[in-house]
Amino acid sequence: MRVLRPAGRAVALAAAADLLGAYRSADRLRRVSGEDLASVDVAASNGGRRVHVRMQRHGGADQIARQVGEGGLWGFEPPLPALFVELARASTGAVVDVGANTGLYSLLAAAANRTLQVHAVEPLPALGALLDANLALNSRLRRRVHRHEVAMSDKTGKAMLYLPAPCGGIVETSASLDPAFKEEIATAVEVDTRTLDDLWLAIGRPQVGIVKVDTEGTEHLVLRGAAGVLAQSRPVVVCEVLPRAAFGELTERLAASDYLDVRLRTDGLVVGTRVGFDPDAWNHAFVPRGRLAAFEAAARAAGVGVLAE
Repeated sequence: MRVLRPAGRAVALAAAADLLGAYRSADRLRRVSGEDLASVDVAASNGGRRVHVRMQRHGGADQIARQVGEGGLWGFEPPLPALFVELARASTGAVVDVGANTGLYSLLAAAANRTLQVHAVEPLPALGALLDANLALNSRLRRRVHRHEVAMSDKTGKAMLYLPAPCGGIVETSASLDPAFKEEIATAVEVDTRTLDDLWLAIGRPQVGIVKVDTEGTEHLVLRGAAGVLAQSRPVVVCEVLPRAAFGELTERLAASDYLDVRLRTDGLVVGTRVGFDPDAWNHAFVPRGRLAAFEAAARAAGVGVLAE
């Protein structure tokens, strides 16, 4: 196991302060023209102009827009948004955002690299409507973000999607094919399911550079249905890893595919071969061994740290 950390405490503190300041000033979300909107500036790849990504705040009910609005790209799930932008800038082909929610990561990818086609997978119609509203705010990006109202799993067919009880007017962002993902389940709806391999075939088998998976505990099922994509495209897989995750299956799948597990901690990225829960890194990146150097470069560009041998 190795840890990505800055070299030298004084240098690390100074660099972190400079980088955090740069991201929060350049990429902060803010109200636009007095409307209930938030906007983040993202520098495009190849020296392109900065792109304004807009999201509706819904009076603060969209927690993603609200949190990024309060802290910029480092205000929500740090350090993933800043790292995701850098990965997208260096990527080619397609990005698949499984569990796209209201669209933050899909929009960031489209803004960071105008050559990318982004596939936003979101099975909940209510969230899909909010995602569509955010896409409508970003007309220059909209044509490259393709929405799929389907749940990713290990089988193509139909399944029940479970939702927790509403929480005080906040946009509910969690749903799962796992009926035990929350202590209290309020309702369940039947949804179409698809494997990532089937979706990939349907969109023409493009080169896939990044797959983001956030399915509230069924991430292993998504990867189980993605063997062809992993073998042919060798994408970086950004994956939420919860305390109840199928650690054994995830570890075995990474080993079989020659992938490494990278825990996305704010104080340094931990690189290893076994997947486990880290309370300081709910988001992991599964990185092909041959792409680790490029991943490290993206991490440095995002201000996350440098690899300590």
